[in-house]
Amino acid sequence: MTLHFVTNSVVFGRSIRIADFRDLRAEHIQRFPKTLDFEGRADGIRANGFPLETIREFITDVCEWGNYPGIAARVLLHNTLDQLQMTLRLAAEYLSRETPECGAALNAMNQRHGLGSPSFASKHLRFIRPDLCPVFDAILRDALPYSFDAAGYNDFALDCSRLAAELQHARVQNPCGRPDNKWFAADVEAALFTTARLLSARTAANPCFFPSWRW
Repeated sequence: MTLHFVTNSVVFGRSIRIADFRDLRAEHIQRFPKTLDFEGRADGIRANGFPLETIREFITDVCEWGNYPGIAARVLLHNTLDQLQMTLRLAAEYLSRETPECGAALNAMNQRHGLGSPSFASKHLRFIRPDLCPVFDAILRDALPYSFDAAGYNDFALDCSRLAAELQHARVQNPCGRPDNKWFAADVEAALFTTARLLSARTAANPCFFPSWRW
């Protein structure tokens, strides 16, 4: 685990104030306004066992959401719908266990051609179980102290869930409007992604900029 709580802040390798998570999550909603609608549709697909006729649309929607629709074309070209259905069901099964296994779910997704790294495999998991699964892409890989593999993803997912529980306990408003003001692991990750993206953009604009320890 690399998550540590200090007074009014949380350290994910870098420090961020607990109170800032509401605004950071709200900014992510503005940047990706279709996320919650797709999340609701994906929940119905998962609940129905990933019907074969939904697989193509699900894969396409995830990759378009991730701003790389071409990946969906490769995934659908090199894997059959039956293979993808089996993999999605297996990943969902790992996540439904009494002790969810996010790393094992990622490993299952990595077996499919075109999904062999954490980035887009984790994007699919994010929509299968947003309460448990964050996205872990190159931007977050460069900003956070987790290994870019299934073990690192498992640790990151657990830490996101721990912080989600803390945010709910602290009554930090979740702008997603979830019932009982619940925070999901994916909500925590969205806030972290917002800060990491801004830091990455600042560094790219000014190569002489050395980011401080605190976001």
